[in-house]
Amino acid sequence: MTVTPTPDTYTFAHLVSSDMERFTGSMDPWWKAFHRGFQRPGLWASLFIRSQQRLTERGHRQVGGMLRGIGIVLLGIDISAGARFGPGLMIEHPGGVTIGPLVVVGSGVTIHQGVDVGVKDPRARGDMPYPVIGDDVVLGSRSAVYGAVTVGDGALVGAYSVVFKDVPPGATVAGIPAKVLKR
Repeated sequence: MTVTPTPDTYTFAHLVSSDMERFTGSMDPWWKAFHRGFQRPGLWASLFIRSQQRLTERGHRQVGGMLRGIGIVLLGIDISAGARFGPGLMIEHPGGVTIGPLVVVGSGVTIHQGVDVGVKDPRARGDMPYPVIGDDVVLGSRSAVYGAVTVGDGALVGAYSVVFKDVPPGATVAGIPAKVLKR
C-alpha cells in the first residue's frame, strides 16, 4: 500500500492543482481555487489544508494552528496541524469534517461531510496511534475511523459507519462497528 508522499515530494502548487483537478477535471494553476471556491467550498478547504500542512512541515506550527481556527470558523472543517494528505484530495462538503493531528491520508481520497478520523479516546494525551487512510479511498458521510487502523487502498467506508479494525484493500465496509460487506 502506498501512502502519502514525504513532505517535500510535491510542491504546494502541485498539491492544490491536483485537488482542483478532482473537482473540475482540469489541473489549472493553484490560485484559481480562490474564485472557484465560491462554487465548490471543498477547494477552499483544500487551500486551508495545504497551507496548514506546508506551514507545519516548515516548523510554523502556530501559524498552522491559526489556519485551523480560521478553517473551523469559515468552513466548519477541523484539520489538526500535522495531518498529512497526498495529492488529489476531494472534500466536496467540508462541514463537520474532523481529522486528527497524526493522521496520514493517501492520494486520490474522497471525504464526504461530517467524517471523523482520529484516536478512540479524544481525552488521551501523548503519542497515540492514529489511522492511516490508503490511496483512492472513499469515506462516506458521517463515517468515523478511530485508532491504529489502516484503511486499504481503494476501500469504501459506508455512510454512518464506525471503523475500529483494519479494512482490507478494495473492500466495502459498513455498520457500527464496520464489517466487510464486499471485497
